Amino acid sequence: MPPKKRTVYSRDFKIEAVKLVTDQNYSIAEAAESLGVSASAMRSWVEKYRSESQNAFPGRGKLPPDQEEMRQLREENRRLKMEREILKKVAPRKLGGRGIRCGRRKLPIGTLCS
Repeated sequence: MPPKKRTVYSRDFKIEAVKLVTDQNYSIAEAAESLGVSASAMRSWVEKYRSESQNAFPGRGKLPPDQEEMRQLREENRRLKMEREILKKVAPRKLGGRGIRCGRRKLPIGTLCS
């Protein structure tokens, strides 16, 4: 016998299900039974909605706004580090090891790129 396929519920369905419990005073068991979902699933939806409200149930592959921002910042940081490493390797060759004048001092490229 093939394994039971897992049902995926939409964000709107979950929010409406939670509102049965929060707004219409259904018990978790009553709401779960009337919608044909497990009580444990309903309980976890209610807890998630109460803790995250507007950001609850972002959907597959979508991150909450704060985690999405962190992902973007990490990606940018990775890209900038890579660019810096490239400059460290290329700049001394292009300048012939001379460095760059900063006022009266001559600074080596390695100092500027670190």
